[in-house]
Amino acid sequence: MLPFLAPLFSWLDSTRTELTLEGGVVRYRHGLMNQTTRALDLKKLQDVRVERSLTQRLWGVGTLVLETANESGRITVNDIDDAQRVADRIMTACRTEGNTTQNV
Repeated sequence: MLPFLAPLFSWLDSTRTELTLEGGVVRYRHGLMNQTTRALDLKKLQDVRVERSLTQRLWGVGTLVLETANESGRITVNDIDDAQRVADRIMTACRTEGNTTQNV
Protein backbone atom coordinates (compact mmCIF):
# COMPACT_ATOMS: atom_id res chain seq x y z
CA MET A 1 0.00 0.00 0.00
CA LEU A 2 2.95 2.33 0.62
CA PRO A 3 3.85 2.66 -3.10
CA PHE A 4 0.35 3.97 -3.74
CA LEU A 5 0.64 6.62 -1.03
CA ALA A 6 3.88 8.13 -2.36
CA PRO A 7 2.21 9.92 -5.32
CA LEU A 8 -0.52 11.21 -3.01
CA PHE A 9 2.00 12.68 -0.57
CA SER A 10 3.97 14.19 -3.44
CA TRP A 11 0.83 15.84 -4.82
CA LEU A 12 -0.17 17.15 -1.38
CA ASP A 13 3.32 18.56 -0.90
CA SER A 14 3.16 20.38 -4.24
CA THR A 15 -0.23 21.96 -3.56
CA ARG A 16 1.07 24.08 -0.69
CA THR A 17 2.85 27.00 -2.34
CA GLU A 18 2.71 30.63 -1.24
CA LEU A 19 4.34 33.72 -2.73
CA THR A 20 4.11 36.91 -0.64
CA LEU A 21 5.31 40.51 -1.02
CA GLU A 22 5.99 41.97 2.39
CA GLY A 23 8.04 44.99 3.39
CA GLY A 24 10.26 44.99 0.32
CA VAL A 25 10.83 41.21 0.38
CA VAL A 26 9.46 38.46 -1.88
CA ARG A 27 8.95 35.37 0.26
CA TYR A 28 8.35 31.93 -1.29
CA ARG A 29 7.09 29.05 0.86
CA HIS A 30 6.66 25.60 -0.62
CA GLY A 31 5.66 22.22 0.73
CA LEU A 32 3.35 20.65 3.23
CA MET A 33 5.40 17.79 4.64
CA ASN A 34 8.84 19.29 3.97
CA GLN A 35 8.59 23.06 3.92
CA THR A 36 11.08 25.34 2.21
CA THR A 37 11.12 29.13 2.63
CA ARG A 38 13.16 31.48 0.44
CA ALA A 39 13.29 35.28 0.55
CA LEU A 40 14.59 37.82 -1.97
CA ASP A 41 15.08 41.51 -1.25
CA LEU A 42 13.26 43.57 -3.89
CA LYS A 43 16.18 46.00 -4.01
CA LYS A 44 18.45 43.19 -5.22
CA LEU A 45 16.02 41.71 -7.73
CA GLN A 46 17.52 41.87 -11.23
CA ASP A 47 15.22 39.76 -13.40
CA VAL A 48 11.57 38.79 -13.29
CA ARG A 49 10.71 36.35 -16.05
CA VAL A 50 7.66 34.32 -17.07
CA GLU A 51 8.16 31.12 -19.04
CA ARG A 52 5.21 29.29 -20.59
CA SER A 53 5.34 26.06 -22.56
CA LEU A 54 2.55 25.14 -24.95
CA THR A 55 0.99 22.89 -22.32
CA GLN A 56 1.19 25.63 -19.69
CA ARG A 57 -0.48 28.09 -22.07
CA LEU A 58 -3.31 25.62 -22.68
CA TRP A 59 -3.84 25.26 -18.92
CA GLY A 60 -3.47 29.00 -18.21
CA VAL A 61 -0.41 28.61 -15.97
CA GLY A 62 3.25 29.54 -16.22
CA THR A 63 6.62 29.40 -14.53
CA LEU A 64 7.79 32.52 -12.68
CA VAL A 65 11.56 33.01 -12.36
CA LEU A 66 12.98 35.65 -9.99
CA GLU A 67 16.74 36.28 -10.02
CA THR A 68 19.29 38.34 -8.11
CA ALA A 69 23.03 38.69 -8.65
CA ASN A 70 23.79 36.07 -5.97
CA GLU A 71 24.64 32.53 -7.02
CA SER A 72 21.78 31.15 -4.95
CA GLY A 73 19.53 34.10 -5.70
CA ARG A 74 17.01 32.39 -7.97
CA ILE A 75 13.46 31.40 -7.16
CA THR A 76 11.53 29.34 -9.68
CA VAL A 77 7.80 28.88 -9.10
CA ASN A 78 6.34 26.29 -11.44
CA ASP A 79 2.79 26.12 -12.80
CA ILE A 80 1.23 29.16 -11.13
CA ASP A 81 -2.03 30.70 -12.29
CA ASP A 82 -1.77 33.97 -14.22
CA ALA A 83 2.02 34.14 -13.95
CA GLN A 84 2.26 37.38 -15.94
CA ARG A 85 -0.05 39.20 -13.50
CA VAL A 86 2.09 38.02 -10.59
CA ALA A 87 5.27 39.16 -12.37
CA ASP A 88 3.69 42.57 -13.04
CA ARG A 89 2.76 42.97 -9.36
CA ILE A 90 6.31 42.13 -8.31
CA MET A 91 7.71 44.65 -10.80
CA THR A 92 5.32 47.32 -9.50
CA ALA A 93 6.45 46.57 -5.94
CA CYS A 94 10.09 46.87 -7.07
CA ARG A 95 9.38 50.34 -8.41
CA THR A 96 7.46 51.56 -5.39
CA GLU A 97 9.01 49.40 -2.63
CA GLY A 98 5.89 49.79 -0.57
CA ASN A 99 5.75 48.38 2.95
CA THR A 100 2.27 46.87 2.71
CA THR A 101 1.75 43.12 2.67
CA GLN A 102 0.32 41.74 -0.56
CA ASN A 103 -0.55 38.15 -1.42
CA VAL A 104 0.21 37.46 -5.07
